[in-house]
Amino acid sequence: MKASNAKAKPTETPKEDQGKTLVAYVTKSAAAGEAANLIADTLREKSGLEVDVVDLKKQPHPDLEPYANVILGSGARMGSVYREAVEFMKQDLSSKRVAIFICSVAGGDPKRTDLIAHRYITEGLARNPNLRLVSMKAFGGCLKVFGKAVIDRREPAKIQAWAEELGKKFTESPT
Repeated sequence: MKASNAKAKPTETPKEDQGKTLVAYVTKSAAAGEAANLIADTLREKSGLEVDVVDLKKQPHPDLEPYANVILGSGARMGSVYREAVEFMKQDLSSKRVAIFICSVAGGDPKRTDLIAHRYITEGLARNPNLRLVSMKAFGGCLKVFGKAVIDRREPAKIQAWAEELGKKFTESPT
């Protein structure tokens, strides 16, 4: 029997060298949850990243050890982001590349998008001085009354475009 002359393929550098990515979210009207799943799907498909999605209402303290990248998404209502998002940001994220998004009805108003991002993210969730915030974004949300959408400003195309930008940032060499 002849020995095979086929050379073993060199092992590809796995995408996990860029680190696994966690997308953690909290939602009340489903907009932030839908956005979190769309972001995760886009990162997997377009950037080849390994991504886990966690609902902070069901799992408020996920183990952050395996993740190099952390994306937090929250809804906002009555002038505040949700308590679970605030609690999540109290963890030591100094070694992580972090991105934060907000879904709110006001975030879907192009004239107010930057104001909403500044108010809820810069002044609210991202106040930790050791945070390596690589990106932040406000998206439109959905206001439901008795389970029926009365104002719906969800923006899947904008969410997917932002996720593609994040994928590029997350697959660059860490600085």
